Order: sequence, then C-alpha cells, then structure tokens
Amino acid sequence: MNVTDSKLGLVRKLLAKAESTDSAPEREALNERAAGLIATYGIDAAMLAESQPGTDQIIDRSIDL
Repeated sequence: MNVTDSKLGLVRKLLAKAESTDSAPEREALNERAAGLIATYGIDAAMLAESQPGTDQIIDRSIDL
C-alpha cells in the first residue's frame, strides 16, 4: 500500500492534537485513530521523521556495562 504525504500529515496532526488535549477520553480516541492509520498504511517512525526531519532529535547516550 502506498503511503501518501496526506496520510502522514493526518497521522502527525492526530498525534499532535492528542498531545495538546487535557481530555483523557479525547486523547485516547485520537491516539487510537492514529494507531489505526499507522497499522493500515504500515507507517513507521522513519516515515514520519522523513516528512519533517526537524522533529527527530539526535542525542548522545552512554550505557555503562
């Protein structure tokens, strides 16, 4: 299935709206809708980041073993 920029944009908007709302039921509904689109179109984090590269932050992390 081909993922269009409009689908990626819709998922981004749904996730952004879910983050900005104070209503738990609305947040859950928005996240479920976004998750459904992600599953339907096989969208992954790399696709979302590719459409807006400034949203991924590069961090340094060291892990002591």
